[in-house]
Amino acid sequence: MKGVNNGQKTGPNLREEAGRQGRGHDNEPSRCKEGISRDMSEAKKKSPQRIPVSSKKLRLSGDGLDGVLLGMKCNNCGEYFLSAPNFCANCTSDDLEEVELSKHGTLRSYTVVHTPPPGWQGNVPYILGSVELPEGPSIRSEVVDCPQQSLKVGMPVDMVLRVAGKDKEENEVVVYSWKPASE
Repeated sequence: MKGVNNGQKTGPNLREEAGRQGRGHDNEPSRCKEGISRDMSEAKKKSPQRIPVSSKKLRLSGDGLDGVLLGMKCNNCGEYFLSAPNFCANCTSDDLEEVELSKHGTLRSYTVVHTPPPGWQGNVPYILGSVELPEGPSIRSEVVDCPQQSLKVGMPVDMVLRVAGKDKEENEVVVYSWKPASE
């Protein structure tokens, strides 16, 4: 996952430039003793956060512990989509709105993945399931907390959030997975 800085100087590069000019961040002559940084932001480094694997499909709560799946709904015919289409595939209307989708679904099929895609940071093998949501769309994601021999097509499942790994800024990357529904 790549960050964007739009060519602005940040972090150590900005401090180095200010030091070469003999000035601090506020463009006043530096009054710091050698080896002591005036930059308090260095001491208060931004702590890693939880971020969604895709902000177009998953919205996290402020603390990153809860989240909702995002989809689109056609206001003309009522069709739901997981992706963000430019128009409705059912009626071709462009009157679409973003909606929150259900956290519950039905397992429609699954497979055991022994060779993961590039960048996969989870366990191998793992179970990849296709889950149909009450609104209609199906979504593929990992099925967790259930041994393969206990899986049954048609079983109810609930969405859970998992940390799948870290990005280069050490943020925890959160993914949505499915587990058997609690009874």
